[in-house]
Amino acid sequence: MGNWEVWGNYDIRPQKDGGRYVLAVETDESELPPRIDLEKGLEKTGGMVSEGSPESIMLVRQAAERDWARKEGWVYYPLVEVPDLFLKFARLAADGGLDDAATVRGLDTDKNADVALDWARTYGTLGLTPGDEQHWFRGASTRGGPLETVAAFAHEAWVANGCLHLYEAATAAELDEGLIASYVGDHRGSSLYTHTPASTRAWALEAVARATQARVAGNAYPALYGEVGRFVSGWSFSNLLGAMWLQMFWLLTASEEPRRCRNPECDKIITYKQPEQQTQGTKKNDRSGGYATRKDKSFCDDRCKNRHYYLTITKPRRTARNL
Repeated sequence: MGNWEVWGNYDIRPQKDGGRYVLAVETDESELPPRIDLEKGLEKTGGMVSEGSPESIMLVRQAAERDWARKEGWVYYPLVEVPDLFLKFARLAADGGLDDAATVRGLDTDKNADVALDWARTYGTLGLTPGDEQHWFRGASTRGGPLETVAAFAHEAWVANGCLHLYEAATAAELDEGLIASYVGDHRGSSLYTHTPASTRAWALEAVARATQARVAGNAYPALYGEVGRFVSGWSFSNLLGAMWLQMFWLLTASEEPRRCRNPECDKIITYKQPEQQTQGTKKNDRSGGYATRKDKSFCDDRCKNRHYYLTITKPRRTARNL
């Protein structure tokens, strides 16, 4: 519980209606370990491979290696190892990272397909396709499938982006009334929500809370961890989308102010306090190390770090020299 599988290889597959979806696929034959030449093995044994013979062991071992190479991936704990996963997902749509469209169907673009595929190879699919009986407790397939569409991926990323953007605008030191008003829209009665700073902030936070609650309710749930008689409470999720929105849920209920980027021109949230989570189970192949957000992180990225240095160090020095 609380873990998510990332398969060794994914591909974008076409649908009959013209859309595309993400699916875990077998590794290309050219990338697999070479086959053992069975004829040479038979020559050494007079045409027979007896059980337990060196040739038999080699053949079985080679078959297992090829099977693992097709399926190789890893299992990680999103809530523990990637505490900023929701922030990463929501930021995908920032600065032209994803194409936008007037309809969900229109989000199926080549750029969005590339982003969806790259995300799956790094963190796994969102889990929009129902799972098989083997994963009945999870409720969603980690392999992707017909419902794991490019358009759905982009739509969910845009929803997360809007939710985070609205929350940051409402909780910033200086309320961004203009941005919030753009989300409210221009319709009859809209002025009632934005006639004062307090009402503007209240509308934004309520909108974020509704969106967060709707996705957490269907995709995340409280869970028991530990051993019989020594259980502790925690959280788990039906799909990766639920895990990410659970992190947004924790942002809304955090007991401490979130840390924001030190670049005054940015002010984006980069980390926040989350409940301590438990892990349970054994990882097949841990390749998720290094995902966790550093506690000393102060900037969104190098661009913001460099901009902050320019504003606080380089520019003042230049100004002083010109005086």
